[in-house]
Amino acid sequence: MVNEESQQVMRSRALMLTAIIVISSLSTVIASDTVTTQDVELSGNQTMTGNYTVSHGTTLTIKPGTTIDMQNYWMKVEGTLVANNATIMSSIQTTSPGSHNAGVWDALTISQGGNAVLDNVTISNAKSCMIIDGSLTATSLSIEDCLIGIEIDGTAQINGLTAAHVDNDGLRITGTATLSDLDLTDMSAGISSVGDITVSGAEFTDIGTGISLSGGHSDVDTLNFNSGIGNAVSISSNASGDIDGMTGDSNNAIVAMDSTGFTISNVDMTGERLVNSWSAGDLTVSNAVFESDSGETPIDIRTSGTVSLSDITLTGQFSSMQGSFNAPWIGVALAGSGDFIISNSDIESTDTALTASGTGTLEVTNSKFSSERLGFSLSGISATDMTDVTVNISTGGDMGIDILQGSHNFDGLEVNMPIYQFETGSTGIEAWWCDITAVDISVNGFANSLSVYESVLNAEDLNLLDSTEQGLYSSSSMVYVSDSLETRFADSGLVMDSSHATLRTWTASYHEVSGDIDLDSEVTVWSFTSTNNLNSDTTGDGTLNYGTSQALDLQTSTNNRLWEMTVSFEDLSGNSVDADWEVLGFSGTASSGSALLPISEAGSQIVATYAGVGAISTPTGTQGGTHTIQVPIMPQSDWTLTAGTVVVLGPTEDGSPHQAGGDITIPANAKLVLQNTRLVLPTSAVLTIDSYGDFEGENAILDGDIISHSDLFSDSQSSNLTVDGDVLWTSCQSDITLYNLHIVGDVQLDNSCKVTVHSGSVSSNVTVGTGAIFEIVNTLEVTVLDKGEPVQGASVTVQGQSVVTNVDGMASKSTTALMVDSSGTSVAGLKQVTMEWGQITDLMAWDTSSSMQHTFVASTVSGGSISEWLILEKAWSPYHLTSDLIVPQGQTMTINDGVSLRVADQVSITVEGTFNSGFSTISSMGGGARWNGLIVGDNVETSAQILGTSMVEGSPLITVSGDADVVISNALLSRSSSAEPLIRTTNSATGTVQIISTSLSDSASHCIEAQGSTTLTLEQVTMQNCESNSLWARGLHLAIDDLQVSEMVDLGGVSGYLSNFVGNEMIVNNLDGFVISGIDITSLNGTDNREITLNGATINGAPAIDLDNSAGVLTDLTIDCGGSGTGVTAHHGRASSPLNIMDSTISSCTKGIDLHTDGESAAMELSNVAIDSMVAISSDGANIIVNGGELNGSLDINSAIANLYDVSPSSQSTSFGEIRIWSTHIFDVRLNGNSHPADLQISVGDYWSADYYGSSIVVSVPNSVNTDSGETTFSNVRVLATSENLPDSDENYSFGLEADEIIEINLVSNQAPTAEIIIPDDGFTIMETLPIEIRAVVGDDLDSSEDMQIIWTVVVGQSEMMQLSGEWNNITDLPAGMYILNLEVTDSQGLSTSDSIFFEITLLDSDGDWAITCNVETWFDKEENLYCGPDVFDTDDDNDGVLDIRDPWPADACASMDTDSDGQPDDLHCPLGVSTWLTADPDDDGDGIPDVSEGAESAEDSESSPIILILFVILFLAAAAFMLMRRNKGVE
Repeated sequence: MVNEESQQVMRSRALMLTAIIVISSLSTVIASDTVTTQDVELSGNQTMTGNYTVSHGTTLTIKPGTTIDMQNYWMKVEGTLVANNATIMSSIQTTSPGSHNAGVWDALTISQGGNAVLDNVTISNAKSCMIIDGSLTATSLSIEDCLIGIEIDGTAQINGLTAAHVDNDGLRITGTATLSDLDLTDMSAGISSVGDITVSGAEFTDIGTGISLSGGHSDVDTLNFNSGIGNAVSISSNASGDIDGMTGDSNNAIVAMDSTGFTISNVDMTGERLVNSWSAGDLTVSNAVFESDSGETPIDIRTSGTVSLSDITLTGQFSSMQGSFNAPWIGVALAGSGDFIISNSDIESTDTALTASGTGTLEVTNSKFSSERLGFSLSGISATDMTDVTVNISTGGDMGIDILQGSHNFDGLEVNMPIYQFETGSTGIEAWWCDITAVDISVNGFANSLSVYESVLNAEDLNLLDSTEQGLYSSSSMVYVSDSLETRFADSGLVMDSSHATLRTWTASYHEVSGDIDLDSEVTVWSFTSTNNLNSDTTGDGTLNYGTSQALDLQTSTNNRLWEMTVSFEDLSGNSVDADWEVLGFSGTASSGSALLPISEAGSQIVATYAGVGAISTPTGTQGGTHTIQVPIMPQSDWTLTAGTVVVLGPTEDGSPHQAGGDITIPANAKLVLQNTRLVLPTSAVLTIDSYGDFEGENAILDGDIISHSDLFSDSQSSNLTVDGDVLWTSCQSDITLYNLHIVGDVQLDNSCKVTVHSGSVSSNVTVGTGAIFEIVNTLEVTVLDKGEPVQGASVTVQGQSVVTNVDGMASKSTTALMVDSSGTSVAGLKQVTMEWGQITDLMAWDTSSSMQHTFVASTVSGGSISEWLILEKAWSPYHLTSDLIVPQGQTMTINDGVSLRVADQVSITVEGTFNSGFSTISSMGGGARWNGLIVGDNVETSAQILGTSMVEGSPLITVSGDADVVISNALLSRSSSAEPLIRTTNSATGTVQIISTSLSDSASHCIEAQGSTTLTLEQVTMQNCESNSLWARGLHLAIDDLQVSEMVDLGGVSGYLSNFVGNEMIVNNLDGFVISGIDITSLNGTDNREITLNGATINGAPAIDLDNSAGVLTDLTIDCGGSGTGVTAHHGRASSPLNIMDSTISSCTKGIDLHTDGESAAMELSNVAIDSMVAISSDGANIIVNGGELNGSLDINSAIANLYDVSPSSQSTSFGEIRIWSTHIFDVRLNGNSHPADLQISVGDYWSADYYGSSIVVSVPNSVNTDSGETTFSNVRVLATSENLPDSDENYSFGLEADEIIEINLVSNQAPTAEIIIPDDGFTIMETLPIEIRAVVGDDLDSSEDMQIIWTVVVGQSEMMQLSGEWNNITDLPAGMYILNLEVTDSQGLSTSDSIFFEITLLDSDGDWAITCNVETWFDKEENLYCGPDVFDTDDDNDGVLDIRDPWPADACASMDTDSDGQPDDLHCPLGVSTWLTADPDDDGDGIPDVSEGAESAEDSESSPIILILFVILFLAAAAFMLMRRNKGVE
């Protein structure tokens, strides 16, 4: 019993509390939303009281001069908006620090299908000033103080746009826009577009990025960048089009990232960089003039596409700690695997004009490059093609062109340095490990003109002039000059070091020695001219083959004179043929069957071929000698070579193989040579080599079988023959040794034959006879180099057997790869080769089935602090670092493309200056070692660019500690150990870390561990196999887009955004403003988030979202629990702000949304959320608001209030709570069928009421209420509508979730009342003192006369004399004058009608003598002989003959004398028709004796008294005189 009573008390208290909450919440006046139902015009100053929608088919016209105060609402245009000379803003003031009152209201949105036409309109203070999903046409548009200026997803045409003070993008375009005459100031990005845009004329000031193009097509012209610009133009992937015309100043004029064919032309700008790109893609820049103002590289491009630069003029000046400079430090820096094209350009620099690295190509035409130190640095680039290029180097410079690897074509290349006779150390062109083909190269000045190392130089003309030390230096190289070599002034014109040179002509002058040829070198000069040398013409221990017309001083060890001889070519019948010839490295074609050839007096081998068939002859040179060579022709049948002849089969004209007509026999003392060709035998045909016959191949193939009786077959060490057929050795006279023979077929040896093949191979069966042996001996030749220099003493071990490299860094090891004898077959197979040198160990595998040459590169990098720019070149890779390396402030370390750097265990690279790495590899030295990674951070100039680099086996690989800017792009970071992450930013980290298009994997802890004050940017990054979290971030700013991970992401206290994310679990804690969008995960958990924004998420799993003490907005969620679990759990919400979910679906869950709170928290709000679960929503103590959507499941509310708008659950239950279901309707107020504004009082019974104003108002009305006591349903709403000048409308309307959305309220129109003055008439005249009766006839369509206000006013001029009311009244007491009588009648609705008349009040004329005969000048009527006129002028107002001044009753003609002044006349003498109210005085003299008693005595006295008569006469005369005087005065 006690328990029941206590429960009852608790239930009562709960109901009371609920009632209080209900009453307090329902008493609030709700701001009204408006949806237009017909055309509307707005003018004047308008203040919005709710969201405003211009619906389909309607037009909102904003009249000139209108100002619309949006407050904190939005405006959406689904129909048409027309505005002219108007302002749309918000008067609400924000108070946050640094705020410029942006983001107060949401946006002016032109919906899809909507249209806006704006002219001279200003929009400000919004989140997005405009969102264009439909179409916009605007002129002179102004945008101010918004978070985003204009978002265009539809179409827009704007002519004249001023935008200022925008936090993000001024224009964000995903649709189509045509823009002209833009002025953009103070924003993150001016134009950001992935759509199709046309821009003509734009000004940019104080903007991070002027134009950012990330997709679509753009046609842009006439851009001016005034000041404060970070990036003028940014081009990203999938953006096509062109920009024509850029002027002004910016840090970076052009930034390109994976461009797809974009073109930029006509640029005239200043700044740090003209083009800056980590991955440019396909880009064209033309007609650009750029003045650099910093030490940065103005053109700094990496690409895998094609970049074309034409008509570029590059100059500049800057100052640094090292001094002041009049040109950029480096002019152009190119890298990557793409193709670069430069034409018609002029580049100036201080240190280096152009650097090119990577594996791409470079084409330069008609351009000039100027530098104080170095012109071109070409490192590792695969190919260059230069035509009409000039390189100018200042006096004291280092080098014109520095080439490392690649294939290079030069035509019209000129490299210059001012001539200085004491110049030392400088070099015009230096080339390592490359092939150079040139038409014309001129080098002027320098100490050394042209130096080539381990390269091939093939040129038509070389002009190496005015150098001081060496003209042409060749080390381990091949030089061929087909036309002319000229050297002048150098100490040595030609220096040969282990090289060979073939020169058509060589003119040497003014040298100490023209040529210096060492022991391992040979020079062949067809025509050699040497003059004015100090010493001998040549010297050295090498060989000189020369032709000359002069006497030379030759001090070389071997000198062979060449004589020009006439050589004739004929077939076997003696007919002349124009054969192709080769001799001494020269080649050509005979003319008319002969050619003049250089022949050594020691004999020279001539190879002559015709139609691919030829012969070899070796004549001896003599002055004026001749020689004839017969060129055989291959028969179309069996062919037996002639004994004593050498037949050569060379390449055919069309490159096709030679086709034999039958068997081929090579008899004794005959020789067949295949040179760079293929010979095909017919099926079943055989090539037979008789004893002492010879068959050789030079890079040749025979298709067919061979029977050999000779030990000369393929015995030349220069031979290289492949036989695609079977080979039989028989009749062996001695052991046979062969070289470089490769047999693709079966091998058979007759009895006792012993065949050894060096560096050969057999792919099929080997059969040997009795006592026969077949052996293949292959050799491994190893070279060990350190940055190109031979390493002596390195150990090379092959399967346990070691050799040591010699002084040339070389070692060799031979082994029997195959042995076949009568006992069987043995195969050596695969062998491991180990190279060891100090701490450096390298391995390789040798397949002994073939000979092999291998170079171990053991290049070393010295530890310690570098003092000059450290560049690791691909040619000397791999490098090895065995002690800590420091890159101090002001220094740079560069790792070029293709480089491998191996770092010893526990060794680190510390970067305080600049670190750059390309498509390279940085790893440990192996054996389980882990280097200590890259440690970056020290000062504002510290930077690291890791572009395309693979960094592996470090712990961690990258540490950012201190101030630094780090860029990691297209990289691979993998394999850390010792519980270390791959990347770490410490608490002291500041600056920026950008990771783009990079993969991270296999970490021993987090893949990325980030904290500090740095900004971390991740774009297109993947992370997998992270031991702990993929990303662990605390307290820093994040900018993440396109991230894919396999492990958890844990974010705490971070700012910024994360978009396009694919992963598993995500944890978010202590977020305030962080934005997440476009994610695909398994769960989202977090706590203590003040504001979290999630826009777009696919979550498969349960619980999908679990947030505690968190607020924010979650939009576009797709949650699938998989059949069980909870979709969204939100516990202990925040009191200050709610957690909102919008436009989402939650399905296949046991419980869709689970809410719980123990204290005060803001109500969760759901908008357009579809929930399909057993329990749609369950709430314990937490209020919730649901707007639209779908609730396919139960709604369970405990101790809370649920407000559901336009949605109803499948079922509902409450416990100490309340469920309200609201139905939203548009209350459309109309008058005579047209929209009309009105004040509405809307109420539902006694439960709810609210006040609104407008013509089309969106209102949510309670449809049902469910409490513990039951459910109450409402179906009628009362609407009291009042509008000025209209009668009230008070009606009840049906409503509900199933009812029509629009509730039409029709007001009744009101006619103005009628009014007419019927008394007096217009123009009425009346005398003073008389009353005036006024009377009107009034009427009204709705009101009776008693309900109307009837007002009479009497007006003189602007003055109101009196006011009366009623249909009838009297006017009195008005002085004489002209008056207007107004009548105004107003009905109860405020409409009024008026009428008026004119009337006159004249002066008082008591005796009525103001007749026409009355003279208004004298006021005397001569005809009547009396004074006349109004009383004020008439001296006798009553015409009784007694002047007014003597008449006690001047206005009463019946009396004129009062002798005793007692107020009664002595006598009455009324004229005919006149009466009076006076009575005669019975005692005229007031002596107490009635006159009737004194009459006789008085008569006697009068008759007898003459004195009385005299007095009367005197008085009469005086009166006459007075009247005469008055008359005269009146005349005057």
